[in-house]
Amino acid sequence: MADAPTSISDRSQLSSCAHCAARAAGGFCSTITASKGAALGERDIARHSVRLTLPGEVIFRQGDAVGSIYHVISGWVVVHKDLADGRRQNLRFLNVGSVFGLEPAGMAARGLCATAITACVLCVMPRAVFDALRAEHPA
Repeated sequence: MADAPTSISDRSQLSSCAHCAARAAGGFCSTITASKGAALGERDIARHSVRLTLPGEVIFRQGDAVGSIYHVISGWVVVHKDLADGRRQNLRFLNVGSVFGLEPAGMAARGLCATAITACVLCVMPRAVFDALRAEHPA
């Protein structure tokens, strides 16, 4: 899966973790397979969603409620801080396999922004689900 799907109809190819390019490249969920010796089960697959973004689309903003983490399946994302004087400070550039949006426990609002640089495919997982998977499948 070299290129991001360009329409929602292409999303069906993304519904299975078994075909995830980021997972094969050592993504955050790749240790689940290694630790259990089998692919993620249907129960685990149902716990996330796939989000398609366009270039320039804001994924989350400073001050947004914390709730999900993101795994880049394809494309490029920039994590940045919007400064009071209107400037933007780019902090990280992320590509396939990168995980972002994992705020420290107890934070209610995001301290940074994330914006798609290119068309992206993101695996979106609620923080509570991620924490439960980590407890079930320690690396």
